[in-house]
Amino acid sequence: MRAIDLKEKSLKGLVEIDAGGGMIVVPRKLFLKILFDECLPFGYEDLDFTLRIKKMGYRVVTVSDVMVIHYKNHKEVENASGNAILKRFFNGRNQIVFHYRHGGSFSALIRFYIGLIQSFVRIVRSLLRNRKVDAVLEAYCVIGLLYGIYRIKWCSAHVR
Repeated sequence: MRAIDLKEKSLKGLVEIDAGGGMIVVPRKLFLKILFDECLPFGYEDLDFTLRIKKMGYRVVTVSDVMVIHYKNHKEVENASGNAILKRFFNGRNQIVFHYRHGGSFSALIRFYIGLIQSFVRIVRSLLRNRKVDAVLEAYCVIGLLYGIYRIKWCSAHVR
């Protein structure tokens, strides 16, 4: 890797974006200044991180010709293991916390209601297809959404 001067106007091969996730490369000093938020495990932590970087005045760029391959553990998804349950719970909760932090109360409430509708549709679809494990995992997402509304300010207090 080579260092990129982000103040330079012509960033060849790079595209400026609002926020990004997945594979992130950040200078060590900046990372230690911001850090990932431990209140957001299993989702939205990368988006929260990059949005906080932007709020500090840095530019977030992406490289369009790089491919990152993420191998999924299919056995974990097929079975309602503890890790899969936690991921679905935190995914629901973190949606609410993320939207509250970066969009305010109205954004969090809209995300809550949209998330509930989407989850209930997925639960019904899973039950109709006789995929009870998927329905159970989606029910944990609903529990996460509800818990996110309940503890919304607690998860955002130390970041603002």
